[in-house]
Order: sequence, then structure tokens, then C-alpha cells
Amino acid sequence: MTFTRFISILITIMSFATTTGLVAQTPTVVEQAHQLIEQGDSRGALALLRPLQYARGGQPEYDYPLALALLDSGSYAESILVFERLLLANPSFHGARLDMARAWLGMENYVKASEQLDLLANTRPPEKARNAIAELRQVIKVRSRASRFSRYLNVHTAAGYDSNVNSATVAENFLGFDLDAQSREQDSDFFAAGLNAGMGYRFSRRLALTAAVGLQHRSNSLASFVDSTVSTLNVGLTRRVDGDTQMLRLSAYDLKVDGDSNSRGVNLSGIWLRRLTDDWKIGITGDFGIIRYGDKLKVKDVNRGLLGLMGSLDFGPDKRGALSVRIGYGTEDPEQADSRYARDFGYASASLTWIFSPRVRSHLSMYYQDSSYDEVFFEQRFTAPRADDLYRGIASLDWMFRPNWTFSHTLSYSLNDTFVDIFAYERFEAKVRINYQFH
Repeated sequence: MTFTRFISILITIMSFATTTGLVAQTPTVVEQAHQLIEQGDSRGALALLRPLQYARGGQPEYDYPLALALLDSGSYAESILVFERLLLANPSFHGARLDMARAWLGMENYVKASEQLDLLANTRPPEKARNAIAELRQVIKVRSRASRFSRYLNVHTAAGYDSNVNSATVAENFLGFDLDAQSREQDSDFFAAGLNAGMGYRFSRRLALTAAVGLQHRSNSLASFVDSTVSTLNVGLTRRVDGDTQMLRLSAYDLKVDGDSNSRGVNLSGIWLRRLTDDWKIGITGDFGIIRYGDKLKVKDVNRGLLGLMGSLDFGPDKRGALSVRIGYGTEDPEQADSRYARDFGYASASLTWIFSPRVRSHLSMYYQDSSYDEVFFEQRFTAPRADDLYRGIASLDWMFRPNWTFSHTLSYSLNDTFVDIFAYERFEAKVRINYQFH
């Protein structure tokens, strides 16, 4: 028991008791528990405090010694829940946040521990607190050297609706051909399930490698002839120095429709992000990729490249919020000279993240893309070159319901607006995901 912790407990008890008049009710039990914690008898303190959970839970002068007793007795997960309750009521209770970092350290979750220390460091703490933060960072550094390798596994399911699941026209006769049911626009609800696994390896505090593989199958209840299976691979390298970030990622996918190869692609992307202030960052992004289709769709083979700008802002109490904005321009060049799939496109996106607590966070993003194709599609029906407007919105909520376990719920909406009806669609999707992080 440190002197700083003793003072924190005492101030919490006395300030609450003074303002609420509870000195004569049960503070003596809390004081006895505090004395036991100071003497190193955390289990004895728990024996006194646990019977009061339903009556006193949520009161700071009770919760803080309870959380400390749980922490000192090795009940890290339970102590984190109590610390979160404390910080939700009083985000400026820096002593509790420092102790919660210790609890995450006990769970060997160095990322979460570091997040709490970062929040404390942003409050411009006094010298003694800075020293305590530095000591904990050193402990994290030493311990994490022995656990640089991390892994995760998640499963997800999704259900939704697609207005044009087979990318077809509503017309019964197209360019002089009578179309059967499978060749005309078909809407359908769908169900999807998938599995993802990944790993990370930190070469040093500044350099980290990530890799992930994924597999998803989607079934369309009214159009099984376009059921699809997609497999993905992602490998990334991230470097962070003095607040600046550089990222390089290689992504690949393989898509099969109705059991036959539809398309596959490889993309190399990079981000360079520069910190201007404690709150503001700006950067540039770049992508280069190739997409190749099956034998019957070779006309759609393209090479793509794009360049963009991005900026991010951290805001709110303890910087719980993050706003990111991107704009960019790209082009796709077909492999075949007679292809109509050459296009230029511009895009803009914005995303907002808010951390409600160390265990709950939300994310909202919006995306817009304007595509202008060089050629006219189906001259018998249209006279102007194809133009698309793509809109997409995503909202998600992540909840760490147990240490290392996260439940996520995501809602998304997509709309591709174009006068070439074959390529027009509207799509809704609801997805749930459970992720387990190995340590």
C-alpha cells in the first residue's frame, strides 16, 4: 500500500461522507477494510466489503477500496469492472485509472494497460504521478518483451437484404434477347457466416507485424445460383515514432460464385500519418491493386491506383473521441484495349469513434464515391457514359463483456445509384461478431 493510494482512499471516503451525511452509517466498515488493505490483508478486506455490494455498490467511498482489495487479491477482471464503474461516474479520478492500468497489467493485457496510461499522460499529471506512469510503462516494456506474439480468433454471422443480388436488369428483353428469371434483376434476403484468425508480432516498441486470414460464405435465399464464398489474406507492417505512424499493408482475396471462380485481387496500400499537435494528425494514403476475373469476365480485368489525404482529431474528456476524414482520387485501367471498364473516381469518408468506457466503444462511418466511366455501356439503350454514385454508412458497437472477449454488433447500408440498372443496388446488413484475443 503506497502513501498516494492511502490518501486517495481517505479523501474519497471523507469527501463522500461529508457531503452525504453517511459518517454514522457504515463508513467504519469501509475504514476497517482500508486498514486491512494497508496491512496487506486484501482477503480480509473483501470479507468485510462483499456483504455491502448491493447496498453500497456505486458509491465511490465504497467502490474504490473494493476495487483495490480485488486488485491486490488477484481478482483482476472483477476489479476492472469496479474501476470502470468508478471512472464512469468520475472520469477525472486519476488514482483509480492508474490502479486500473495495474489491473490490466495483471491480466497481461498490455495494450489496455497502456491505453489507460496514455489517458493519464494526456491530463498533464504532477511529477509524482508522471513517475508512477513511467514506472508502469517500464514494467509493461519488460513484460511485453516476453509476450510479443499475440493472436486472435473471431466468428461472425450476418443477415440482410440485397435489391439486385445477381447484378441484372429489370427488363424481360435486353438488347434483343429474352431473359429468363435468373438473368433478370432478383432481390433477395441473405445470410452469411465467417471465420477470421490473425496474429501480431512486435519487433520493438516502434515496429509491429500483423497477419490475418478470413473465410466467409453467403447464401441468398431467393437466388442460390449466386451464393458466394470469399477468402482473404492481409499482412501489415506498422511503424510508430514520436507520434508519427507509417503503415504498409498487402491484401488479397479470392471470390467464388456458385462454386466457380469469379474474381481475385491483390492490393498494396500505405499510410503516412504525421502528428501536428497532441490532438491533430494529418497524412497521405496510397493504394495500388490488380483485379482479375474468370475466363468469361476477362473484359473486367483492371489495374487500379489511388492517392488520398487524411486528417484525424482526438477530442472530448480524456480524449475519448476520435474523428477521421479522408478524401482521394483514383483510376482503374482495363487490361483489354476494348474494355469499357476504364474509370476515374473520387471519394470522401468520415468516421467517428467514441469510447464510453474501457470496455465499450462505438464507431460510425460514412463513405461516398463518385465514378465516371470513359465509355458508354450498352449503346442500344444508353447514350451517355456510365456514372455511379456509391453511398455507404456503417454503425457498430463493441463490448468487451469479459477480459479478452469482445462482442460486436454492426449495421451497414449501401446504395449504388446509376442509370445503368444492371449495376444499381441497395443493400442492408446486420452483423454480429465474437472475438477472442489470446495473450
